[in-house]
Amino acid sequence: MLRPHALLILVLVALPACVLSPELPPVQTLIDQQTAITVETMGEPYILASAAGGLAANARDYLDLRVLEIDRMGKRTYLLSLVAFSTIDRRGQPNPTAQGLGTVRLKLGGKVRELVALGETDEAHGLSARLFPRRKGQVGSADYAVTPDLIRELAATSSDDVAVEVGDGGDLRYDPWMPAAEGLRTFAERLPRAGR
Repeated sequence: MLRPHALLILVLVALPACVLSPELPPVQTLIDQQTAITVETMGEPYILASAAGGLAANARDYLDLRVLEIDRMGKRTYLLSLVAFSTIDRRGQPNPTAQGLGTVRLKLGGKVRELVALGETDEAHGLSARLFPRRKGQVGSADYAVTPDLIRELAATSSDDVAVEVGDGGDLRYDPWMPAAEGLRTFAERLPRAGR
């Protein structure tokens, strides 16, 4: 058991880290150092979760969802990036998302959009490396070409009406767990409109 003054020292040491940790802006602009491609993306990921209660109480698998604008000297491409990760110790059991992350179904209200993952060498990608650090427990990642209209629709849809289905028959359903709604809305507001 910690003595009161030892506990106070721990709190005083940890407090500056909490206060000084910078909060990411809703939208960030990054530059790929090797290709000089400019990328605009959400500061925080929109996190979705899928319950895995059969393995442990309150166990979940997660998806980080981010939207990106890739600007190659005025030629813009839009991507939806998914990173699947898990905090579950499966003790040799495969993670179902790792095998199914490829074609996914994005559900926005009553509409379902099937998205096909880009290949690593796909021209729409063009970046020298993935922009986001590897997650602890990461089991897979994929990028999907999307339109500004789809991004605006995603931003305008209530998190209660958003889901991502993974697997051949929609085996896994991910629902919003920590939706970064402000970053998604801010990103969508900056998108060019048709005719501009």
